[in-house]
Amino acid sequence: MLYIHETHHCIGGQVEPFLHSLRHEWKPLIEASGAARLLWVWHHAHGAGPSYRVITLTQVSDWQSWGEIVDAYQRKGRDLHDWYESAWKYRRKVDGKVMTPVEWSPIPKAPPKNAKADHPPAVYLHDVAFPYPGKVQQYIETLGRVYFPKLQGRGMLSMELCLRVAPGAGDVHEVVLVQKVHDLDRFAGLLFKGDSGAPPKKPSLGKGEDWMTEGLKVRDQWDSRLFRTVPWSPLS
Repeated sequence: MLYIHETHHCIGGQVEPFLHSLRHEWKPLIEASGAARLLWVWHHAHGAGPSYRVITLTQVSDWQSWGEIVDAYQRKGRDLHDWYESAWKYRRKVDGKVMTPVEWSPIPKAPPKNAKADHPPAVYLHDVAFPYPGKVQQYIETLGRVYFPKLQGRGMLSMELCLRVAPGAGDVHEVVLVQKVHDLDRFAGLLFKGDSGAPPKKPSLGKGEDWMTEGLKVRDQWDSRLFRTVPWSPLS
């Protein structure tokens, strides 16, 4: 299983037309063969990132299927190629990453094909971590041993997916954590209090190893963004 993470830089005033095109034109085309499924469509939450961005995360069954999708994008006369060319009237740029799930990651189950989605926006914490050079695997193992288990049963966040960049598909020293926010009131406390960067006196996520201490052994920088789903995102 692999995942295509794309950030679409839309032209001002063209976000809604672009979303309409994604939903009614691109999604049916990308899912036509059954090898790919759109999972999430997000915006940056207001005040939490740059303007006019749409983020999509698409699940693809295997590398051969991804190669066939790439060919359909680039070969003249194919429907995906025609959509791709026409979409530039809505957007300026696309940043894409090809990613694979880490060994302990939950794997999201896509809803049935053609299932209608209409739900209130959900908020996601989207962390991009940058392990020290040569320590990506050690970071992933530490994350799975220390941080991921402490989320279970806490109620504020849930890990929906954890991804690493595939070789040749971007900066390999990059790990993406897709976390759904379930308790906005408790999460607001994190926004107000933040983290000083210093190891706390007591573990902040429960007994055992403290993530903020252990994490510093394998990385010290990360980029956090708040995303919200669009009402028709297949997964809320």
